Amino acid sequence: MGCQKAAGRARRDLRAAAWLGVALAALGCGSIPVVTSKVDPVPFQDQDLEFLAPGSTDLESLIDTLGPATIVRSDGRLQVYAAAVNRGRVVLAGSVSPFRYHYLVVELDGRGIVQRFEVVRPNRTPVFGSADPPCTSWGVCVLRDPWQYHRGFWSLGHEDLPVGDDIAVVLDTADADALAKDSRPGGDECAIYLYNAYQGAAWSPIRVATEETLWRYVPEGTYSRLKAPPGRVLIRGVFGPYCEEKDIRTLELACEPSHSYFISLSGPKCSKMSMTLEPEEIAREALRKRRLIVS
Repeated sequence: MGCQKAAGRARRDLRAAAWLGVALAALGCGSIPVVTSKVDPVPFQDQDLEFLAPGSTDLESLIDTLGPATIVRSDGRLQVYAAAVNRGRVVLAGSVSPFRYHYLVVELDGRGIVQRFEVVRPNRTPVFGSADPPCTSWGVCVLRDPWQYHRGFWSLGHEDLPVGDDIAVVLDTADADALAKDSRPGGDECAIYLYNAYQGAAWSPIRVATEETLWRYVPEGTYSRLKAPPGRVLIRGVFGPYCEEKDIRTLELACEPSHSYFISLSGPKCSKMSMTLEPEEIAREALRKRRLIVS
């Protein structure tokens, strides 16, 4: 009898929530409850990773077993796998997605041999600007893309994480950050630093790309360092993933060997996003307060 009463209350509560959601949605101030019974298993369990042996497992075996990584650092030595897990049974369309993202971070040596790996399981959904993003024990941190969580009904559909998509921003280690800030480009390349200079009350989901690289987020408090051969380099920037084509900004560099270029990114919305070539002295001071993202 107690179980029947509990089940009855649950059904009444669900119906009440549904009618409340419909009423609020009609007023433009709420969400419609959506019931989902799917609960995914937790990924990257110990038994799934038994094949990973630091010092012996190579990149080919890694890809053969897990497939291509979701995020790969440009030198190939950092491989990040992301998996979406549906942990909710009743969710609100238009609110926070029921999916939680787990990450397997694998570091390789110069020969493509696994040196260490770690699973990162955020207890909550970190967003750009988070003071305490989830990190590995050696300092690789992961920032989730909040746009993936706020798309109305579409927020329920982000189970697949295609390779190369801008699913997350991965902050590199302190050593890599220090090296990027101090190193100078060689005689056959130039270095391009792109940093988010926006200082608004909310995070600024600015993305950048070149003709040679995919779109990537550069959140507040972060920067990216690219290398390019001498010659023309066209850099594009836009505020978030939903701006119109006319809102994309471009900046063309005549890249000279051994030179470094510093570009600040700013703007609170699509139509006001800006890209500015900055003096080195000012830019290096700005970089000192920011963290390197994997590129």
